[in-house]
Parts: sequence; structure tokens; C-alpha cells
Amino acid sequence: MNLSKRIKALIEMVPYDKPVADIGSDHGYLLIGLCQKGFNKQCLGVENKIGPYKHLVENIKKENFTNIETSLSSGLTDVNENFKTIVIAGMGFQNICQIINDNIEKISFIEDFIIDSHNNTYELRKYLSNLGFYIFEEKCLIENEIFYELIHFKKGTRKYSELELKYGPFLLKEKNEDFINYYSKVLNKKEEIITNKFINKQRINELIIEINELKVIL
Repeated sequence: MNLSKRIKALIEMVPYDKPVADIGSDHGYLLIGLCQKGFNKQCLGVENKIGPYKHLVENIKKENFTNIETSLSSGLTDVNENFKTIVIAGMGFQNICQIINDNIEKISFIEDFIIDSHNNTYELRKYLSNLGFYIFEEKCLIENEIFYELIHFKKGTRKYSELELKYGPFLLKEKNEDFINYYSKVLNKKEEIITNKFINKQRINELIIEINELKVIL
């Protein structure tokens, strides 16, 4: 199975000592890839769309992994207290937030969230921090010209600066090649916009702040 860089990176973040539920499992590549690497704890693939769910079931049958179960359900509804690790990947922050909020009582037994949000990662870090989870690990990568931030949250508390919430405490320390390339492009784009004579003074002032901030992190 030819896994994407993003899926491989998510697999590397999953703890091997506890059962895992993959919410929005799609075709099941993450759980299958995880088990191919030797993961032997209980797995649950959750999918709420009938088409992807059928592919999920078929793919798991082909691989013959007996520790992967499936559920045609929404979010955390069918996730019981056996599943201490929750993976939510490939959707936007609002959907992620709704999935957690709809079954908020389940954070009492969840120990790890591994999340790949397609947007609003500042809000995601803040939201999970307020729920009593801290940032244990982060990875960023560019694949098919898309910048991904993968964040592993563990139960516990830490305090973060606004800069850390916005760009990620680990990503800021590591500043890998993809991080530098992505934010360099963002900086260049903002510097181009600021030269536009039609933008108003308030927006110019906002852009100056954003540009200076980017120069600091780069």
C-alpha cells in the first residue's frame, strides 16, 4: 500500500501501548498502515459516509487484520472507554470541534488526540489546551503543495505564548525546511500585498504587524 507522507507522519505519532480510534477513517489507510508496522492493540475505524465506509470494510478484509473494527457512525458516538487514543485527520477545525463537543464527556477517558486540521490550527491549539490537553509533539510537511500541521495532544496542562499557539511550540523550535519554505511564501505574499496602493491604512498597519511577526519566526 502506497501511503502518503501525511499518513506516514500521522502513523509515527500514534502510541503503541493503547487502543486507537480513527475518526473519519475514509478508506482505512491509516489503521492498515499502523497495523502493518506491528501495532497489535484494538483499532476502530469510524466513518459516517456509506461509500467510504464500504471501502473501509473491504480494505480491512483484504489485509485480514483481526484487531481492526469498523463503525458506520458519526464522530465519537460509538467510541467507548477502551479507546484512549483518538485520531482526527483530514477535516477542518469546526468539524473537529463539533465532533469533540458532541461527546464532550468522553474526554474523561481519552488520553491522546492526534489531529490534522486543515485550517485554524491556532484555534485548535487553544481549544484543546482549554480542554486540559497539552502539545506533546508536532510535525509539519508540504505535500501536493499543501502545508499540513500534525499535532499530538496529551492529557495535562501547559502554558503557551500567543506565538506558540499560532505557529506551534515544537514547529517554532525545529523550523524544518517545509516550515521555512511555507512561511517564506506567506511573507513574500504579504509584502506584495502591502505595495498595493488600493488597500486602506488599517489593513496596511495589520500587514506590517504580520510581516514583522513572520520575520521574527523565520
